[in-house]
Amino acid sequence: MSAIHGTRIRILLALAIVLPALLALLALQFARDDAREASRTLATLAKTQQLVEDQSNRNLTIRGELIAGNQAVVAYMTQALGSLLPGEAVDYSSIVDLLEERRSQLDLDLAAVVAADGRALAVTDAYAEGHDFANDPVFVEAKKTQSVGTGLWRDGERLLHVAMLPLARYNAGDAYLLVAEEVDQAYVKTIAGIAAADVALVASSASGRPVVLASTLPATDADALSRSIAESPADDASSAGHLGLAAGSSQAQFAPLFGNKEVRVVQIARRMPLSATLAAHVPSVLLALLSLAGLLAAIVWYGRRVASPLQALERLLERAATTPDRNLHMDQAGSTDVNRVAAAFNQLMAKSQQADRHD
Repeated sequence: MSAIHGTRIRILLALAIVLPALLALLALQFARDDAREASRTLATLAKTQQLVEDQSNRNLTIRGELIAGNQAVVAYMTQALGSLLPGEAVDYSSIVDLLEERRSQLDLDLAAVVAADGRALAVTDAYAEGHDFANDPVFVEAKKTQSVGTGLWRDGERLLHVAMLPLARYNAGDAYLLVAEEVDQAYVKTIAGIAAADVALVASSASGRPVVLASTLPATDADALSRSIAESPADDASSAGHLGLAAGSSQAQFAPLFGNKEVRVVQIARRMPLSATLAAHVPSVLLALLSLAGLLAAIVWYGRRVASPLQALERLLERAATTPDRNLHMDQAGSTDVNRVAAAFNQLMAKSQQADRHD
């Protein structure tokens, strides 16, 4: 094997090592940057969910206060609940009509009046009629603190954000006003829109498998999310990890919805598209391209200044060894070391010519 051929092999081997290594470094840098970005997104999601929940609690409480604090409503409820003669039946149907009117005006999904012992006195929704208020955490909190209690109910696949207000604070008797609104697709879209990420509400079905109740994910990803959670359940309501979705693995974290650990908010950092990934890593890509350009420039320089002159010299040496021609000449156009060899070859040829003339 000639020296030139060996040099070419070494160059190819160097390229075979350098290029994959460069690509691997780029991939590692991309992965690290994406992980950092995902962590920042998840932190933003956690804060966003808390802000949205706080705002939802305030909004729901305000609408409850508009009912409980209305003087006409207070007077009517006081009369109906506590100002009747002994043994006289309370006209709960009139209270239901009043609640239904206010519920519709304030865009609520449920309104009810609950007695101090937890009995449902007047309700606008069938689910509340059969609800066990005596042991309900929201009712227990409101009764214990005599302040507004908030929480989450689940009616099958329907989620209700509820607030319980003590009517005693509004001089309307020893009872409690319940107001509720449904938590649906609009809720997850609010969080997802602020944090620029994906959000899903997940709970367990009757069979124990997770079911997605609302989501900003495509249908295929929502199905994949259910399977991924079922295969790797997160027992800790605030745990984090990777979930397998249709588009690949995504970093996610779990948080209880309105404090209810049976319904979890899955916060998912979106996978960036390739164009966005490249745009986000412009400095790294430019550095890699410059490094590659420098490597190619070095190879071209080596070819012009070293490899090509050496190859020409090798041909001349082979010709000098196989022919009697002593008029061979090597141009000095390579590197300093090659030029020295070329000069020595030319001197050798000149001496050979002189020896031939003397003979």
